[in-house]
Amino acid sequence: DASDNPQTRYLINDACVLLGKPLVSGSAMGTEGQATVYNYDHDRFNNNTLSSSISADCAAASKEDTKMTSGGGGGPCYRCLYPRASPTEGCKSCSDNGVLGTVPGLIGLLQATEVLKLLSGIGPTLHSKMIMYDSMHTSFMSITKPTKRKLNCAVCGNKPTITSMDDSYAACMTARGPTMTPAGTAISNSSMKIASDASTSFNANTKQSMNITAAMRNNSMGNSKSLPTISIFPSEAMNDIQSTTCLKFHTQIQKNNQPYLLLDVRVKRQYELCSLPNSVHIPLAELTENLNYLETLSSGTKPLYCVCRRGIASKEATQLIQSVINAGDHPGIHSVCDLEGGLTSWTREVDATFPLY
Repeated sequence: DASDNPQTRYLINDACVLLGKPLVSGSAMGTEGQATVYNYDHDRFNNNTLSSSISADCAAASKEDTKMTSGGGGGPCYRCLYPRASPTEGCKSCSDNGVLGTVPGLIGLLQATEVLKLLSGIGPTLHSKMIMYDSMHTSFMSITKPTKRKLNCAVCGNKPTITSMDDSYAACMTARGPTMTPAGTAISNSSMKIASDASTSFNANTKQSMNITAAMRNNSMGNSKSLPTISIFPSEAMNDIQSTTCLKFHTQIQKNNQPYLLLDVRVKRQYELCSLPNSVHIPLAELTENLNYLETLSSGTKPLYCVCRRGIASKEATQLIQSVINAGDHPGIHSVCDLEGGLTSWTREVDATFPLY
């Protein structure tokens, strides 16, 4: 796992626990990174070379699957250390806050090494500690982790409440994810209902791909050809928003002197690096508290065009504003449209001199 949002981490962790698989986890932010191993049963795999007996081990894993997922022995999983998917957890992402390119590369090498050790059974793994890397000081720090799972863990404890990926998704709905509004935003009741409807649609559409039942676990353990698929792609609600290319916006709106309001939803640090002329800056995490301000600027005559670095945060902003418009909470907002591909596409399609970062 090398994801940069807690919702995805919880989903991957739960899938690994349900399948009885160790999870080699890595993350990076800014100039620092970390790596560790979750859900690793040291006693089960100690002195057992997986590469020499893959089939036998898979069969054994299948027999022990019930034990593993209902409170059997083994190391802690991600939920043991972080039991609650808090809305304030993981409010930063690599795309928003940046990362020194060599750091994830090094963390990835550490992860690959751990995988080789797990497969070969040679050497101690990071199941009992977490390695922290500081590139600025070229230093490593080892933090000791609990060696045993938590008995009350929701997914690997004695009485788990998460027994399928449907349960997992429901349990981490409040955590920041690739398709959710960032932590700290307050949505009106009408907008919340729309967001809830979109989430219900998402859950229904992905039910088959995310559902890992006990029968599927047994099949996947005994037969490597039938592994379940987990889907966390955006919901169909994302397809309902208006969008246009940067080139069309420039040629059809800007060049023709059409009224518009360009809303940049990047974080402050990125906006200060570079920005388009006449753009209004409101970070995505602060959008809902500034809807009245947007309504005043739009004044019922200027359509909003949302832009970010690569077109991800702007889609979330567009979806949020569109839900508000549909609910009738801010009638002064004329309309909203997403600029596809963000400023990266602006550089490629409109102005090659605009900085890429």
